[in-house]
Amino acid sequence: MSSVLAKGPTTEPVAVGPDTFLIPHLAPAGDVFVPVSSLVILGAEPIVVDTGAPVHRQRWLEQVFGLVDPEDIRWVFLSHEDGDHTGSLDDVLIAAPHATLVTNAFGAERLALERTVPLHRSIWREPGETFDAGDRRLRLVLPPI
Repeated sequence: MSSVLAKGPTTEPVAVGPDTFLIPHLAPAGDVFVPVSSLVILGAEPIVVDTGAPVHRQRWLEQVFGLVDPEDIRWVFLSHEDGDHTGSLDDVLIAAPHATLVTNAFGAERLALERTVPLHRSIWREPGETFDAGDRRLRLVLPPI
């Protein structure tokens, strides 16, 4: 299988708003590719939203750390704990020693099935709740599905 078919077409970060970058990737799913995206939100306390799929780990880390120094990352927010959102979680938490993991209680339990969850570096928030990230407040919203 060619590299493109194994990992998907190469993509680049896209500015989608002030200080906000989409990290788009396409993962193979049979004969098609599905989007696997995350975000980097710069600001007083930079935030990484989701950490990509394992198949993109090295490229994803290069792209994210090309936008923000890992030492500056203060928040890693997981929208949910599926593998296509947690692929580089361990790498980010190691590289970003000042980052706090934001997830919900159920997500933390599911994550703990496969990895050590750094509870001393975690906060749990449920849909409707918020957390302050320096110069911004983020509200968790459950998407209409």
